[in-house]
Amino acid sequence: MSNWQIKLTGDQFDLEDLPCWFSDPALRVIEQEGRYYLTSSDFDAMEDSSAIWTHAHVLLEHMQGAAKLYRTNFQRIGLGVMISGFQGCRHSLVHIAERIVFRDKASGVVTINGKEIPEIYPHKDWATLAQHDEAVARALRLWGNGPMDWVNLYRMFEVVESDVGGQMYQAGWVTKKEIGRFTGTANSMKAIGDDARHAKPNLQPPSKPVTLEEARELIAHLVREWLASKLPSP
Repeated sequence: MSNWQIKLTGDQFDLEDLPCWFSDPALRVIEQEGRYYLTSSDFDAMEDSSAIWTHAHVLLEHMQGAAKLYRTNFQRIGLGVMISGFQGCRHSLVHIAERIVFRDKASGVVTINGKEIPEIYPHKDWATLAQHDEAVARALRLWGNGPMDWVNLYRMFEVVESDVGGQMYQAGWVTKKEIGRFTGTANSMKAIGDDARHAKPNLQPPSKPVTLEEARELIAHLVREWLASKLPSP
Protein backbone atom coordinates (compact mmCIF):
# COMPACT_ATOMS: atom_id res chain seq x y z
CA MET A 1 0.00 0.00 0.00
CA SER A 2 1.21 3.50 -0.81
CA ASN A 3 2.51 5.77 1.94
CA TRP A 4 0.30 8.50 0.44
CA GLN A 5 -3.43 8.68 1.09
CA ILE A 6 -6.03 11.35 0.36
CA LYS A 7 -9.09 11.62 2.55
CA LEU A 8 -12.53 11.45 0.94
CA THR A 9 -15.23 13.56 2.54
CA GLY A 10 -18.89 12.73 2.94
CA ASP A 11 -21.36 10.85 5.12
CA GLN A 12 -20.67 7.33 6.38
CA PHE A 13 -23.79 6.16 4.56
CA ASP A 14 -22.24 7.19 1.26
CA LEU A 15 -18.59 6.33 1.79
CA GLU A 16 -18.92 2.81 3.13
CA ASP A 17 -19.46 1.27 -0.33
CA LEU A 18 -16.31 2.69 -1.87
CA PRO A 19 -13.81 0.10 -0.54
CA CYS A 20 -15.93 -2.64 -2.15
CA TRP A 21 -16.21 -0.75 -5.39
CA PHE A 22 -12.58 0.30 -5.79
CA SER A 23 -9.96 -2.16 -4.57
CA ASP A 24 -7.42 -2.33 -7.40
CA PRO A 25 -3.87 -1.45 -6.21
CA ALA A 26 -3.67 1.39 -8.73
CA LEU A 27 -7.05 2.79 -7.62
CA ARG A 28 -8.14 1.88 -4.13
CA VAL A 29 -10.35 3.28 -1.41
CA ILE A 30 -9.54 2.10 2.10
CA GLU A 31 -11.28 2.55 5.43
CA GLN A 32 -9.32 3.40 8.57
CA GLU A 33 -11.07 4.09 11.86
CA GLY A 34 -14.26 5.21 10.13
CA ARG A 35 -12.50 7.46 7.63
CA TYR A 36 -12.10 6.76 3.93
CA TYR A 37 -9.02 7.42 1.81
CA LEU A 38 -8.05 7.26 -1.85
CA THR A 39 -4.68 5.62 -2.44
CA SER A 40 -2.74 4.21 -5.37
CA SER A 41 0.37 2.16 -5.98
CA ASP A 42 1.29 4.84 -8.53
CA PHE A 43 1.79 7.49 -5.84
CA ASP A 44 5.10 6.16 -4.52
CA ALA A 45 6.83 6.59 -7.89
CA MET A 46 5.99 10.29 -7.97
CA GLU A 47 8.44 12.96 -6.93
CA ASP A 48 6.29 15.33 -4.90
CA SER A 49 2.84 15.97 -3.45
CA SER A 50 1.80 18.16 -6.40
CA ALA A 51 2.27 15.29 -8.83
CA ILE A 52 0.36 12.98 -6.52
CA TRP A 53 -2.45 15.51 -6.16
CA THR A 54 -2.71 15.89 -9.94
CA HIS A 55 -2.81 12.12 -10.44
CA ALA A 56 -5.35 11.75 -7.64
CA HIS A 57 -7.69 14.09 -9.51
CA VAL A 58 -7.38 11.89 -12.60
CA LEU A 59 -8.22 8.80 -10.55
CA LEU A 60 -11.07 10.68 -8.93
CA GLU A 61 -12.57 11.47 -12.34
CA HIS A 62 -12.41 7.79 -13.27
CA MET A 63 -14.05 6.79 -9.99
CA GLN A 64 -16.68 9.47 -10.23
CA GLY A 65 -17.70 8.66 -13.79
CA ALA A 66 -17.81 4.92 -13.15
CA ALA A 67 -19.83 5.31 -9.96
CA LYS A 68 -22.27 7.76 -11.54
CA LEU A 69 -22.75 5.50 -14.54
CA TYR A 70 -23.42 2.60 -12.18
CA ARG A 71 -25.64 4.55 -9.76
CA THR A 72 -27.44 7.36 -11.55
CA ASN A 73 -27.95 9.59 -8.49
CA PHE A 74 -24.28 9.56 -7.55
CA GLN A 75 -23.13 13.15 -7.26
CA ARG A 76 -19.78 14.87 -7.66
CA ILE A 77 -16.87 13.70 -5.52
CA GLY A 78 -14.02 15.78 -4.14
CA LEU A 79 -10.74 15.27 -2.31
CA GLY A 80 -9.90 16.34 1.21
CA VAL A 81 -6.67 16.16 3.18
CA MET A 82 -3.56 14.52 1.71
CA ILE A 83 -1.70 12.36 4.22
CA SER A 84 1.78 10.87 4.05
CA GLY A 85 2.98 8.24 6.47
CA PHE A 86 6.63 7.26 6.83
CA GLN A 87 8.13 5.18 9.64
CA GLY A 88 4.97 5.44 11.70
CA CYS A 89 4.66 9.23 11.35
CA ARG A 90 1.73 10.84 9.52
CA HIS A 91 1.78 14.32 8.05
CA SER A 92 -1.22 16.14 6.61
CA LEU A 93 -1.21 18.47 3.61
CA VAL A 94 -4.45 20.43 3.41
CA HIS A 95 -6.12 21.04 0.05
CA ILE A 96 -9.54 22.50 -0.72
CA ALA A 97 -12.19 19.79 -0.32
CA GLU A 98 -15.50 19.21 -2.07
CA ARG A 99 -18.30 17.34 -0.37
CA ILE A 100 -19.75 14.10 -1.72
CA VAL A 101 -23.45 13.37 -1.60
CA PHE A 102 -25.16 10.24 -2.93
CA ARG A 103 -28.56 8.86 -1.88
CA ASP A 104 -30.98 5.92 -2.22
CA LYS A 105 -28.35 3.22 -1.96
CA ALA A 106 -29.38 -0.24 -3.19
CA SER A 107 -28.58 -3.48 -1.41
CA GLY A 108 -25.27 -5.18 -2.17
CA VAL A 109 -27.01 -8.58 -2.34
CA VAL A 110 -29.55 -9.87 -4.86
CA THR A 111 -31.81 -12.90 -4.47
CA ILE A 112 -32.24 -15.42 -7.31
CA ASN A 113 -34.44 -18.49 -6.78
CA GLY A 114 -34.32 -17.92 -3.05
CA LYS A 115 -30.50 -17.76 -2.92
CA GLU A 116 -28.60 -14.63 -1.96
CA ILE A 117 -25.89 -13.74 -4.44
CA PRO A 118 -23.45 -10.86 -3.85
CA GLU A 119 -23.93 -8.01 -6.29
CA ILE A 120 -21.29 -7.60 -8.99
CA TYR A 121 -19.73 -4.16 -9.25
CA PRO A 122 -18.58 -3.74 -12.88
CA HIS A 123 -17.79 -0.06 -12.40
CA LYS A 124 -14.62 -0.85 -10.45
CA ASP A 125 -13.27 -2.48 -13.62
CA TRP A 126 -14.38 0.47 -15.72
CA ALA A 127 -12.32 2.81 -13.55
CA THR A 128 -9.30 0.51 -13.80
CA LEU A 129 -9.72 0.25 -17.57
CA ALA A 130 -9.71 4.05 -17.86
CA GLN A 131 -6.10 4.15 -16.69
CA HIS A 132 -4.99 2.39 -19.89
CA ASP A 133 -7.70 3.33 -22.42
CA GLU A 134 -8.03 7.03 -23.28
CA ALA A 135 -11.47 6.59 -24.85
CA VAL A 136 -12.77 5.06 -21.62
CA ALA A 137 -11.07 7.77 -19.57
CA ARG A 138 -12.75 10.49 -21.64
CA ALA A 139 -16.13 8.78 -21.40
CA LEU A 140 -15.90 8.57 -17.61
CA ARG A 141 -14.74 12.18 -17.36
CA LEU A 142 -17.67 13.35 -19.44
CA TRP A 143 -20.18 11.22 -17.57
CA GLY A 144 -18.84 12.08 -14.15
CA ASN A 145 -18.47 15.82 -14.69
CA GLY A 146 -21.77 16.30 -16.54
CA PRO A 147 -24.11 17.99 -17.02
CA MET A 148 -26.12 15.26 -18.70
CA ASP A 149 -27.56 17.63 -21.31
CA TRP A 150 -27.96 17.07 -25.03
CA VAL A 151 -24.49 18.32 -25.90
CA ASN A 152 -22.70 16.15 -23.37
CA LEU A 153 -24.78 13.08 -24.23
CA TYR A 154 -23.89 13.57 -27.89
CA ARG A 155 -20.21 13.75 -26.96
CA MET A 156 -20.59 10.46 -25.10
CA PHE A 157 -22.16 8.91 -28.17
CA GLU A 158 -19.31 10.19 -30.34
CA VAL A 159 -16.70 8.70 -27.99
CA VAL A 160 -18.25 5.26 -28.43
CA GLU A 161 -18.87 5.72 -32.16
CA SER A 162 -15.27 6.78 -32.75
CA ASP A 163 -14.00 3.75 -30.87
CA VAL A 164 -16.17 0.99 -32.34
CA GLY A 165 -18.17 2.43 -35.25
CA GLY A 166 -20.90 0.11 -36.52
CA GLN A 167 -20.06 -2.55 -33.97
CA MET A 168 -22.59 -0.91 -31.66
CA TYR A 169 -25.37 -1.91 -34.06
CA GLN A 170 -23.95 -5.31 -35.01
CA ALA A 171 -23.61 -6.29 -31.36
CA GLY A 172 -27.17 -5.16 -30.60
CA TRP A 173 -26.22 -2.54 -28.00
CA VAL A 174 -28.51 -0.03 -29.75
CA THR A 175 -30.38 0.15 -33.04
CA LYS A 176 -29.84 2.61 -35.88
CA LYS A 177 -33.42 3.78 -35.38
CA GLU A 178 -32.81 4.58 -31.71
CA ILE A 179 -29.63 6.50 -32.49
CA GLY A 180 -31.30 8.28 -35.40
CA ARG A 181 -34.07 9.53 -33.10
CA PHE A 182 -31.50 10.61 -30.54
CA THR A 183 -29.19 12.48 -32.93
CA GLY A 184 -32.12 13.98 -34.82
CA THR A 185 -33.60 15.31 -31.61
CA ALA A 186 -30.28 16.54 -30.21
CA ASN A 187 -29.53 18.53 -33.37
CA SER A 188 -32.94 20.10 -33.89
CA MET A 189 -34.02 23.49 -32.55
CA LYS A 190 -37.56 22.61 -33.57
CA ALA A 191 -37.44 19.67 -31.18
CA ILE A 192 -35.66 21.06 -28.13
CA GLY A 193 -35.15 24.78 -28.72
CA ASP A 194 -31.98 26.45 -27.47
CA ASP A 195 -30.73 23.18 -25.95
CA ALA A 196 -30.07 21.80 -29.43
CA ARG A 197 -26.52 21.24 -30.66
CA HIS A 198 -27.16 23.29 -33.80
CA ALA A 199 -28.70 26.73 -34.19
CA LYS A 200 -30.02 26.19 -37.72
CA PRO A 201 -33.80 26.55 -37.51
CA ASN A 202 -34.48 24.46 -40.62
CA LEU A 203 -33.17 21.14 -39.25
CA GLN A 204 -36.21 18.88 -39.09
CA PRO A 205 -36.69 16.77 -35.95
CA PRO A 206 -37.62 13.08 -36.11
CA SER A 207 -41.34 12.31 -36.25
CA LYS A 208 -41.12 11.14 -32.65
CA PRO A 209 -38.37 13.05 -30.78
CA VAL A 210 -36.89 11.48 -27.68
CA THR A 211 -37.14 13.12 -24.28
CA LEU A 212 -33.99 14.09 -22.39
CA GLU A 213 -34.64 11.31 -19.88
CA GLU A 214 -34.99 8.78 -22.70
CA ALA A 215 -31.76 10.08 -24.22
CA ARG A 216 -29.93 9.68 -20.91
CA GLU A 217 -31.15 6.11 -20.54
CA LEU A 218 -30.21 5.25 -24.13
CA ILE A 219 -26.68 6.65 -23.95
CA ALA A 220 -26.08 5.18 -20.48
CA HIS A 221 -27.08 1.77 -21.83
CA LEU A 222 -24.83 2.20 -24.87
CA VAL A 223 -21.84 3.22 -22.75
CA ARG A 224 -22.33 0.34 -20.30
CA GLU A 225 -22.51 -2.19 -23.14
CA TRP A 226 -19.43 -0.67 -24.74
CA LEU A 227 -17.49 -0.86 -21.47
CA ALA A 228 -18.61 -4.44 -20.90
CA SER A 229 -17.25 -5.38 -24.33
CA LYS A 230 -13.80 -4.19 -23.31
CA LEU A 231 -13.60 -6.43 -20.26
CA PRO A 232 -12.74 -10.15 -20.21
CA SER A 233 -15.72 -12.47 -20.17
CA PRO A 234 -16.52 -13.67 -16.63
